[in-house]
Amino acid sequence: MAFRARDIGLRAASAIVLAPAAVLAIWAGGLWFLTLMLLACALLAVEWAMMSAAKAWRVMAGAVAFGLVAGVVAAHAGQLSLALVMLVFGAVSAGLFARNRGQEALDAAYGVLYLGWPAVLLIWLRDVDTASGLAWTVSAFLIAWASDIMAYLVGSLVGGPKLWPRFSPNKTWSGFIGGLGAGTLAGAALGAFLDMGLGPYWGAALGLAAALATMAGDLWESALKRQGCRQADPRPRRSAGPGGRADVRRGGGGLRTADRRSDGRGRMIRRRVTVLGATGSVGCSTLDLMDQAETAGTGAFEVEALTGGANIARLAEQARRWKPKLAVTADPARLDELRAALAGTGVETAAGDQAVIEAAARPADWIMAAIVGAAGLRSAWAAAATGATLALANKESLVCCGPALIERVKRSGGRLLPVESEHSAIHQVFPHDAPERVAKLVLTASGGPFRRTPLEALKSITPEQAVAHPNWSMGAKISVDSATMANKGLEAIEAAYLFDMPAERIGVVVHPESIIHSLVEYIDGSTLAQMGPPDMKTPIAYALAWPDRIAWNAPRLDLAALGQLTFEAPDDDRFPALKLARQALQAGGAAPIVFNAANEVAALAFLDRRLGFLNIAAVVADTLSRVTATGVDSGSESACDAALAVDAQARRMAESIIHGIAAAA
Repeated sequence: MAFRARDIGLRAASAIVLAPAAVLAIWAGGLWFLTLMLLACALLAVEWAMMSAAKAWRVMAGAVAFGLVAGVVAAHAGQLSLALVMLVFGAVSAGLFARNRGQEALDAAYGVLYLGWPAVLLIWLRDVDTASGLAWTVSAFLIAWASDIMAYLVGSLVGGPKLWPRFSPNKTWSGFIGGLGAGTLAGAALGAFLDMGLGPYWGAALGLAAALATMAGDLWESALKRQGCRQADPRPRRSAGPGGRADVRRGGGGLRTADRRSDGRGRMIRRRVTVLGATGSVGCSTLDLMDQAETAGTGAFEVEALTGGANIARLAEQARRWKPKLAVTADPARLDELRAALAGTGVETAAGDQAVIEAAARPADWIMAAIVGAAGLRSAWAAAATGATLALANKESLVCCGPALIERVKRSGGRLLPVESEHSAIHQVFPHDAPERVAKLVLTASGGPFRRTPLEALKSITPEQAVAHPNWSMGAKISVDSATMANKGLEAIEAAYLFDMPAERIGVVVHPESIIHSLVEYIDGSTLAQMGPPDMKTPIAYALAWPDRIAWNAPRLDLAALGQLTFEAPDDDRFPALKLARQALQAGGAAPIVFNAANEVAALAFLDRRLGFLNIAAVVADTLSRVTATGVDSGSESACDAALAVDAQARRMAESIIHGIAAAA
């Protein structure tokens, strides 16, 4: 891919420039080499502290840097024993400076030792003997450099099975083998040509051992970084549901818990983020939450990629603010416009559906999939293979390809977090470690704008009336789905896949105030509900910060001012689309895909004034009766293509039915 090739080229070029500079500093020795090592120690101390202590990292960085610097200076003075003593002293000090006396203290102490002993050893080797010391120091550096750069190049170009997807989803076995090979060859060459008294064979053995140590350390750092990004609340955490795993971190003496601020703002959230559908409602809300978090000092985000549609002005504005590596418009005809808008910013631009898919496949910690409709399926499918946390706001991806998508996330070592308010609500109160305790899931529905409209009047409903939702601010198509309650049918299908729940144990209740977003009924008769004012930023914030919480200017729930909450059963005569969705879920196979495709075509035809409001459900029912297709194999790599093939077939049939209705009118 062009984007990956560019990244590889930049990394290789920077290594080619920096490696000779480092070798020159080693060759010069004295203060030059000492300065190089002190600078490296300072940078490593900051990076280690930011990984292991997201909140108190400045204090920890100072403690770690003190231990490293003291050890390196002592080694430079020829006092190896004193250097080791200073490292131990620094490790203890770093642990004491940590705000928590548990895992964070252990991380701080270990950081001094992990980072300090190679630095002390290199200083001591360089100064112990002029000739052999120089050779050993240069060899150690070049072997580490060769194994690291080759692991990256081979892993990026060859790819293949993941090495340890749970903690480092971007590292592959091919990269690991490439790094070992490069380190071994570098050791053999250095042993043969430098004055180390080893020869090529022992040099190769040294290179292999050093390469193993280098990559093991890199893997450990990746594990710590992912763990640090996902530290839990002070209570033990359960798995993330589909694509997740138990999030109880054990290390040292017990459970790893979040280091909380005392000012009620939560902890620092650090993420490398991609937003697919950045210019839509969910995408804009996501970026606004990130901006609020950075302004408040509770978030730090690096944006990998942003994708949008035809709104080039908004996409360019977002790209100028967030400086992503890549900005993509799905419309190839608008590429020149996007390039012109981002000229001089350093942001790479691309266009077209394939470019969106490539953007989704780029490495990131957290990916928001918010492209509307079945068009978002391919990019969500690509994102699911990255090992990132996939925040899914595209319901069609789950309805069309739910089991396969969830399995793909699991295989990559990632996790899937639902962003729709109903599923986010369930996720927050669902016992992920003990689903057998659940008796039933209950989705709430506002009832839309026509809950009390006389049935006879529904024949003359206009698009303007249908998109005027009483509680939520949403796009036109999803507003129509809310008016027909097709959205609630789709959400029931999603809930069945997300929480592995049969159709008969998923209920829907109309709740006009939209304060309770969903409920989980337990086998002992207890029912837990997630509540809050209707605002899509709340589930987005939950997914962005999970497993923590992030503060934002959220509207607060005032139950006294609200006064009462009301509930009623949905009317199947008024909302036939809901009944059709239940039937599709019970039928299984490809029926949910057909339901989704026919509903999308019919809803858009209504918005285009080519179809009456009551005919939306009629088109869906007719399409379901006419299209017969097999289901999608959840374990197949081609599941996405198979689902889209069924989707296309259903769309053609729905369009044909709509033309027939228009011709008969």
